[in-house]
Amino acid sequence: MRKANFRPIRFAIKWGNPYTNPPEGMPRELMEITRMQESTRDIPPEILQALETVARPGSGWGLFVGIDEDARPRHRLSLQAKASIRRKSLERRVRRLAPLFADRRKAADKFGDQGFRRAMAACRRGRRETYSNPERK
Repeated sequence: MRKANFRPIRFAIKWGNPYTNPPEGMPRELMEITRMQESTRDIPPEILQALETVARPGSGWGLFVGIDEDARPRHRLSLQAKASIRRKSLERRVRRLAPLFADRRKAADKFGDQGFRRAMAACRRGRRETYSNPERK
């Protein structure tokens, strides 16, 4: 059985035409309700009642339905998690572009070898650049 995927759904009755104003000084947004539900098919009864009384077909008012992004909590990654993701994607790119140098790249990254990084960047851009190991001198 599938787990219910509840998300914040926003139902709003707004003035439909952006080039005209609502009648009699009414606000552009008549009412708005945000509910946690699985589907957009279940319209709240307050909205249905307003649709039947004020926002009848042809009146210029429309029903707007969407996901309320402001109601959803933001998931922030820690700096360690971001660094881990970057490191893994870098390793994946190096293994794809230069599989023979992948282990050397990992060691150079571990010890902070800037010359190797410049050579790998030049390799990605299609240029030939020699790599001189500063430890060999």
